[in-house]
Amino acid sequence: MSIKIPTFGSVMEPILRETPTLFEPWMTIVFLISLAALAYIRLVYPRRFGLLAKTAFRLQILRQVMREELLFSHRSSLVLFAHFIVMTSIIIYAAVNYFGVISTSQTGIAVFLIILMSVLMVYLLKFLLMGFLKWVYADRGLIREYRFEVFSISKILGLFYLPISILVVTQNVERLNWIFLFAAFLFLISVIWRTIQGLIMSFSYTVSPIYIILYLCTFEISPFVLFISFFL
Repeated sequence: MSIKIPTFGSVMEPILRETPTLFEPWMTIVFLISLAALAYIRLVYPRRFGLLAKTAFRLQILRQVMREELLFSHRSSLVLFAHFIVMTSIIIYAAVNYFGVISTSQTGIAVFLIILMSVLMVYLLKFLLMGFLKWVYADRGLIREYRFEVFSISKILGLFYLPISILVVTQNVERLNWIFLFAAFLFLISVIWRTIQGLIMSFSYTVSPIYIILYLCTFEISPFVLFISFFL
């Protein structure tokens, strides 16, 4: 029996569907690999999760960790960032499926991989842009610190997105509106927090906060607003 989901005001209307969930068989493999990767990090690098939380909330710890490892050098950092990209892509894939952005006949792992590569490219371009700005302004460390902060917060967000992504594809579609809103809320909180951290970092390098605000509005807040408006 087809299910029609009540909507909130002007929010894009979910499509009719024959199944009560958004689960697809290939997702089992994705979740198992993600869980195995997290278990590997927990077993081999037991201190990494606690250290990760500290780097996101304490600049002194962040700077200490930066002196000990490069941004993409530590194996656990690569695994956790890849986990964030995968979980974010699952949620976006479920959202475009749920709201009928693409036809249900076009869904599948191929579409998921396209979304995954798109999300990965967005973050790679963001990091490359930060590297370019670092070179242009002969930055003494501010952009490197901020890039590390973005990297750390993204990895933490990926841990929160694991249970959310599982709920998104296993819960009845009638309850998904609030789950998507919660996922968007967490992403917004992460953007706000790294914005605050970026401003605090700017004071340590006598950089005008105006330049930081312009960067954040252009490359942090605007993409989020555009993504949300796509579903409204």
